[in-house]
Amino acid sequence: MTVRVRSLQGGKSLQLAFSDNFNRADSDSLGENWLTACWHESGGAGADAAADAIVASGECKIRNIGADNPVGLYKMAFVPLPVYVNLQHRPKTFVQITWQSGVAATAFLAGFGLRYNTTLQNGVGVNIADMYGLFFNQLGNVGDLARITGAGQTTLITQAAFASTLVAGDTCRMNAEDTGASIILTVFKNGVQIGTITDSAGNRILLGSPVMAHFDTAGIGVKSMNFDNFSCGIF
Repeated sequence: MTVRVRSLQGGKSLQLAFSDNFNRADSDSLGENWLTACWHESGGAGADAAADAIVASGECKIRNIGADNPVGLYKMAFVPLPVYVNLQHRPKTFVQITWQSGVAATAFLAGFGLRYNTTLQNGVGVNIADMYGLFFNQLGNVGDLARITGAGQTTLITQAAFASTLVAGDTCRMNAEDTGASIILTVFKNGVQIGTITDSAGNRILLGSPVMAHFDTAGIGVKSMNFDNFSCGIF
């Protein structure tokens, strides 16, 4: 969706929707429409790990980089730049991806988020950004939905409550609606609602952008997750 803001000289296009099917040549980055940013840095006295996102065989591959058994961990967000500013203050936004595959000997968690921002409206702490994050593990299990703020992380819906697993080609979507007194978060699998929560906490997240995200990694070996058909916007 594109809205044109009118003035005496015409208007500047305001982009309110973005999609990417990753159908392009393999690349060691997602391209010019994407920014990679760190949203949490745990530090440590030894080797750290992080993740990057690349284009591989027409899909987005989020993969582990760095130490197999990290002492510290850099958790990463992959931000769609064309809508990063324009979706910050919209009351009703969504993010959607198609899950394709995951590879890991042990835990590898990646997924998406809404209301990602670096203003840290809830105070500076262990995290360096805010977001509502929903992750999947390497088996496609829909994981915890959490409120992540500078002060830490609070689970709003648990993996057990979702009790849902994605297979290649399944689409997962999350909506966030700001009613003024609360944020209503709703998760869908292939268009069917699988979970919802009303967040009325004082530290609910009031602004921010949709993102893809890397949440965690552990153990040794190759760790990665493939997604396709990312989209986000207003609803």
